[in-house]
Amino acid sequence: MKNDTAKKPRIWADFNKWDGDGVSRWLVLATRGTLDDLSRLKITLTEGMEATFYSDDADEHGNSDPIEVDGRVHLLTKTNDG
Repeated sequence: MKNDTAKKPRIWADFNKWDGDGVSRWLVLATRGTLDDLSRLKITLTEGMEATFYSDDADEHGNSDPIEVDGRVHLLTKTNDG
């Protein structure tokens, strides 16, 4: 089986910024780091797009240990009714 990891963009995400509906949870991809990566990569998020989302992290000794997760983009529009 062919490895498709190279085809997926690697996009920074803040794993502390998430939302949910009681059944599912999702990352909020409107943070500065995410927007900077999208600009740098020259891509626009599209419905169903597969990507690897990552965040900088460290282990108990302070060594780099990034968090990474493969996911799929779902565009959600919310309205503010006041």
